[in-house]
Amino acid sequence: MFLRRSMAANLAVSAGLALAGCGGDGPAVAPGDGPATTAAPPGTAPPPTPPIVPGGAGAPASGAMAPGPSPSMAGGTMPGAQPGVSPPPSTASGPSVTGDLPGDDPREVARRFLTAEDQAIELALMTEKARRAHQEHGITSERDPDSPVEVGEASTDGDSAEVAIRVEGPTGRLEGGRLRLRRENGDWRVHAMVIAATAEHPEIVMDLEKPMEMFGELGAMFSELEGAMEEGFDLFDEGDEADDAAQAAATFEAIEAIDLVAFRESFAVDLAVQGRPAGAVIAELAAPIGLELDRSKAPAEALEGPVTLSAEGLTRLEAIERVCEAVGLYATYGADPAEEFMAGFEGDAVTPVPGPRPWPVAFAGPFAIEVAGVEQRPTGTGTLRLRVLGVGLPPAVAAMIGADPFFELVTMGSVSGPADEDLSPDGQFPVTSSDSEPPEGVVDVTLDVPLVGLLRSVGAIAEVTGRVEIPIPTEVMTVSLAPFAPGTAREAEGIRVSLRGEIPDQATLELERLGANDMDMRWHRHLFLVGRDERGEPVPARMAGGAGGPEEYSGFLDLGGQPVALDVKLAKGVEPFAADFRLGQIPLKDFGRMPEAIASLEFDGGEAPVSAELVAFREPRGGQQQQPFGGSGPSYTLRIVNHSNKDVRRLVLEVTYFDEDGNAVGNAPPLNFTYEPHLVPSRGEREMEQSGFFVPKEAVSAAFRTREVGMTDGTTWEAAEEE
Repeated sequence: MFLRRSMAANLAVSAGLALAGCGGDGPAVAPGDGPATTAAPPGTAPPPTPPIVPGGAGAPASGAMAPGPSPSMAGGTMPGAQPGVSPPPSTASGPSVTGDLPGDDPREVARRFLTAEDQAIELALMTEKARRAHQEHGITSERDPDSPVEVGEASTDGDSAEVAIRVEGPTGRLEGGRLRLRRENGDWRVHAMVIAATAEHPEIVMDLEKPMEMFGELGAMFSELEGAMEEGFDLFDEGDEADDAAQAAATFEAIEAIDLVAFRESFAVDLAVQGRPAGAVIAELAAPIGLELDRSKAPAEALEGPVTLSAEGLTRLEAIERVCEAVGLYATYGADPAEEFMAGFEGDAVTPVPGPRPWPVAFAGPFAIEVAGVEQRPTGTGTLRLRVLGVGLPPAVAAMIGADPFFELVTMGSVSGPADEDLSPDGQFPVTSSDSEPPEGVVDVTLDVPLVGLLRSVGAIAEVTGRVEIPIPTEVMTVSLAPFAPGTAREAEGIRVSLRGEIPDQATLELERLGANDMDMRWHRHLFLVGRDERGEPVPARMAGGAGGPEEYSGFLDLGGQPVALDVKLAKGVEPFAADFRLGQIPLKDFGRMPEAIASLEFDGGEAPVSAELVAFREPRGGQQQQPFGGSGPSYTLRIVNHSNKDVRRLVLEVTYFDEDGNAVGNAPPLNFTYEPHLVPSRGEREMEQSGFFVPKEAVSAAFRTREVGMTDGTTWEAAEEE
């Protein structure tokens, strides 16, 4: 028995702050709205970009909500936690904490608890029972200081209190909830966390005093993990590396050349049915794409009902839908769209469901694009959720899509209302998520499309257009580098592939084009690797960043073991397959609650609706400047003031730094903040901590110019261009 590391990381027991699978109000940072990035020095990997630029260390704010960094949440773990099991301490007494801790104000206790970078402080702010439970089970966590948290108002009832909070959820969105506190020895201390109910999930209560019971089965799994480790069994070393190696090998083997014409023919079908039972026709259409008919949700009389249909040039999923419609059913795959929350694709069945389809569906090539729901917000904005599902795809196509993190399966066209008004916001783009391990031949992607202009007069989305585009590998080259040693090189089909660097720790893979007419070497989206050990078994191998141009390319290798050979596949020829789709008349159920019109922007004085000023540079701690990158200047506190009548969700600032003589000593890349549900409320302000990464060491002051402001109602203000 073994437990994969990824599974262990999902055991949400550390401080009870897990939000696995919870919904939210929208992405904390939409693609295109995030912080500016800069290239790393040559030969180095770039520093990771935090999900929220303006993370800080618990800066106070004068607005209703006090911002500060929260634990980050990924894959269902506690925000920012890396749960681990360590030997229990010899005593369950309170941790040693230097300095005073808050106790009189439950709101301040909540803020310090959520922003504590030292776990001793986190434990000290828990009730004694919660602290003992965490120490008994050796639960540890590490905080991410760049993740957002908001602390709201507190309500008290005798010796009990609740504080409204918002923390970053697994999708990067801020999740609402409450911290529960109890007064112990005169001080407020945290004992539970509540995640507020939404349309997507019920209210979740996580008891810090019973961490092993918080998630039932997960608690039992963690107890099993503890017991196994106490017996000296290593759960991690073999299991997940073996799985990674098997996955790498399966992906590598899947990549093969595909004939584009044959691919088009693989999902096309003609219907010529005369009086046959619907269930039998559905089963025949589903079998070639690896699906079986699940009869559990459809009335027997519907599936036995006779169908007469004639149509040419349909896709298999569209043909299945046509047959279902003919007998009063609609087809589901892995999840019911009526739930308005898409699960990962499960099983290998098509399940007809009685009744009309609750939301529209369209078909493009081998894909079905179905509406999974629409969220509307009182600001006149919202989110359209689309599910893009492909079943029975050639393994090479599914592998090409899954292996490229930058590939965009869907390109949105237009989203329009009943009067042909544009409902797409400027500067915001769809957010894509998908199951990391779908079944073979399945691509299942969820697309959250932002919406604006959802006024009371807009009762439906009249039209949504877009395009599905997938890469088809039409020519594949394979080489094997053995031995796995510096200088090993192979030439094939106009390309030289070489190993360089210190093996294996700093191994580099290099590709060189031998002729002017050979393949462009900006190849990294179409390269597949697998290592081989001395027994020929697979060893995980992947690229971990690189650089180059059309003539040559090189990148660092990330290896999961000790390979003696490296197999390389390169998709030299890739042809795009594209198909357009259209969805029409998507009902908006909450249009009656929307505003009648979007208010005009008003702000008091000044040149911009939002201004920013430097509060102070932070003093070095312990005589040394604590910065994440060498050579950076001092970090600082920034105050943002909203002078307008609208809540602000996005802000772009230009910054110039000055020395003690008032001379400009440098500019930083624009600061680009995006917070949900808002960055600064109307007529409000907030203070934020900023890193000193781009700050010159001689800087003593800074000036900020507002370049762009995005409002929560989808409108945007932009500064005039400087002459």
